[in-house]
Parts: sequence; C-alpha cells; structure tokens
Amino acid sequence: TIIYPPLSNYFKRINERDIARFKNRIGEGFILAHGRVIPDKNFDKIIPLIKLIDFDLIISGSIDKKYLKKLNRKVREYDLVKKIKILGKVSQEELLMYYNCAKVFVNPAYKEDFGLTMIEAMACGCPVVAWDDRAGPSEIIINNLNGFLVKPYDFKELEKRIKDAIIKKWDKNKIENYTHKFSEAIIKREILSLI
Repeated sequence: TIIYPPLSNYFKRINERDIARFKNRIGEGFILAHGRVIPDKNFDKIIPLIKLIDFDLIISGSIDKKYLKKLNRKVREYDLVKKIKILGKVSQEELLMYYNCAKVFVNPAYKEDFGLTMIEAMACGCPVVAWDDRAGPSEIIINNLNGFLVKPYDFKELEKRIKDAIIKKWDKNKIENYTHKFSEAIIKREILSLI
C-alpha cells in the first residue's frame, strides 16, 4: 500500500486579478524550477536549454551556497543573465504566485521521489515536465493531461517537451482536479483506513 504525502490546501489556483497583478511585477511567460537547489536536482543541466527556448527560467528554493556559485558561473557562461533568475528561498505566498503564473514547471532531477513540488504546481494549474525514469514523476504525470514525461536523460527531448508544454492549451481545471486525490482529507482517510 502506498500512501503519498498530503498536498497542503494552501496550493490552489488563484483569481485572475491576483495573477495579473503578479505578472505586472515579475513579467509573463516563464519556466519554473523549484525545490532544494542542490547538485542532485540537476538545475545546472537545464541552463543550456534556456538558450534554445524563448522563455525565462526562474529557479527558487533553499540553495546550497557552493552550488549557487556553479549555477551563476553557468548562467554567465551561456550569457543568460537576463533570462535566468535564481531567487533562493521564497515565501509561501510568492511560491503560490510563481506556480500560478508559470507556463510550465520543470523537474530535472534523476530518480526523483514522489516530489510534492510537482503536485503543488499541478494544484495551481501548472503542467509539469520531468523524466520518465520509473520514479516519482512516472507515478504522477499523465502525458497530455497534467504534463509530459520525457525519455530518461535525453536533454534534446526535454527541450522539445518544455516547448510543447509552453504552446499547448492546457485545461487548468483538469490539472488542478487531478491533485485532489493527494488532498489532506483523502490522505488522512487512507491512513486511518490502513490503521
């Protein structure tokens, strides 16, 4: 029996007025990568892709200082200082806005566990692109419904799938509704039933 970590009720789609206000502040049309910013998560490996995709990348989450230096070096090396923002830790309110405004959430980690960040993004109507490497994303993502699964570690295909996710007209209600099975109430019921 698998019981997933519960999705916080905080993460959900917000009204268009709040989204418009936030977009005025941060701009429109960006790719989001969020989580613990450490080498295992492979954020550095998606930096070269941004050169080929006509969208900005926002990386947020608590950052390992040594890894931050590597990321900044790579951003400068690819001349992407104006296209990539590394924010570090953001408030829950800011994260909610980023999830709601992002065109796509990308998770470049190999063999990632279940991954609440992917579910949080989906709860906000944001599609997710990640590896189909028989780990967490393979359990969560349903192609064309809430994102795209990518052939493991094929960065050319990852680039293509990010572009596909950007141009696809997603049904944000379906993406959000998919996450209801991870709600606190349902997970609580599953745990009590198991006990």
